[in-house]
Amino acid sequence: IGALFPAAERTLLLSADARKDRLLAALAKAPKRLRALHLACHAFVGATRPRLSTLALAGGDTLDLDAIYRLRVPADLCVLSACATARGKWQQGEGVLGFVRGFFFAGVPRVIVSE
Repeated sequence: IGALFPAAERTLLLSADARKDRLLAALAKAPKRLRALHLACHAFVGATRPRLSTLALAGGDTLDLDAIYRLRVPADLCVLSACATARGKWQQGEGVLGFVRGFFFAGVPRVIVSE
């Protein structure tokens, strides 16, 4: 996927580099709005407690739903290549709580997820 973007317009965090601190640093130093953010990782969805949902990153790092809500993600699109990222829990008065809503709240207008 990285090859689809010019080298000067992309940041690749692969294998051991795909840690939380490096992801947050890359988002913070983005010179402008990103066309896309693609996260290929594992996901764990808290079916009864959605706020415990988390993305598993390298080195044992995690990015939980609460942290995603606090992020500012300057991207036009976020693709979550992780299983079950489309799932969430219906919360009365709130709607579905899950990764999609978290990234919407973080400023991403389009989110692609998987069941």
